[in-house]
Amino acid sequence: MNKEELLALYEEAAKQEETLCYSSFSKQDALTLGIRLAKMARERRADLAIEICVNHVVWFSTLVGNANADNQRWIARKRRIVDLKEMSSYRYGLYMQLRDQKMEDQGLDPNVYTTSGGGFPIRLTETGVIGSVCVSGLPSKEDHAIICEALRSILQAEE
Repeated sequence: MNKEELLALYEEAAKQEETLCYSSFSKQDALTLGIRLAKMARERRADLAIEICVNHVVWFSTLVGNANADNQRWIARKRRIVDLKEMSSYRYGLYMQLRDQKMEDQGLDPNVYTTSGGGFPIRLTETGVIGSVCVSGLPSKEDHAIICEALRSILQAEE
């Protein structure tokens, strides 16, 4: 993939993070989002681990299909990069590719953090990032996409 294509994907991911925001986020919102993701995974016959975390507290967690502890370990790495960089793990991966860098170049341990897609910030329009929604089980770009699709469907329904 060339730099122009990477930049276009990076800008698209940034736009998603900018627009897929909540005005407020409750435990009921976490449940609604988690159930939506689980339903989407079941409909697609996808094995998917799902976690929603707010202020470092897990508000929702489930495993769909054959998702397992390995998927939960991936989620932990995705959550840490979202918490640290306040951007999606997918966008941070694109950021690193655009700079021809590895996580080690940023002082990040790849056993603790990952740039694999599937970690997305929960952002409040007036406050900023308060947590994350993370999934693991699909290819990187698809993990990112299923979160965006779920958020879009919920947030558009609320308009």
